[in-house]
Amino acid sequence: MWLRGLLLGLGFALAFVSLRANERAAAFQAQALLGSGVWSEVVKIKNTRPNAAFPAVVYALVFELEGRLWLYAANTGTESLSLQRGRLAQDKANYGPLLREISRGFERYTIVEPRESDDIEPLRPLPHGCFIQSIAYLRRLTGAGVDLGEARLLAYYVTSGAGQRGHTVLYFERDGRRYYFDPEIPATARPIPDDVATRAIDIARATVPKSGFALPDRAVFFPLKVPVTGAVHKAIARPSLE
Repeated sequence: MWLRGLLLGLGFALAFVSLRANERAAAFQAQALLGSGVWSEVVKIKNTRPNAAFPAVVYALVFELEGRLWLYAANTGTESLSLQRGRLAQDKANYGPLLREISRGFERYTIVEPRESDDIEPLRPLPHGCFIQSIAYLRRLTGAGVDLGEARLLAYYVTSGAGQRGHTVLYFERDGRRYYFDPEIPATARPIPDDVATRAIDIARATVPKSGFALPDRAVFFPLKVPVTGAVHKAIARPSLE
């Protein structure tokens, strides 16, 4: 069973009211970033126990990654939805009970289809979207024919008096070098200096943004299967490497 509550969203950016107003658009934007090659469903959730994180109506994206389901919402970012390994088919058939593990107020959900009036723009910054944007960048790399040796998500956390703050970046290897892509620095992937050790916490402390973040006190890797190269992901233009 996986640790519940491992939130991997990032808390930079938009005002609280703006986030709520754009929850639906953010869910469809996240779906567009992942692309049609990733199973996903935008859902509208009735929440009978609204709070600061989840209003009475929640728009979110349920998606599949590495044999498990995940939940993205604009207010909270991404967290694991599946609770057990080997149950992907069952989870996809009925994830209502899993949603109630996120919040007991998640009474029921319906799948939402996009409307012509929906403002879906993949290039716009995605609220609390570092997890999604890191996956999207990996798909862009392989879609552009870039051969990678290994890829992982690197999630790191800073604990302060205000609680725990987290961020996720993409770590990957190519041609014997290590790189990271940080959605907060979206122009390009950057090399990791050769003198940085291989532990997740060492890489996190070497790559943390220079402003807005203290040094992380915890970091974890999440291994990824590298997609087959050449399956072009059209949401964003060809990526570059510094």
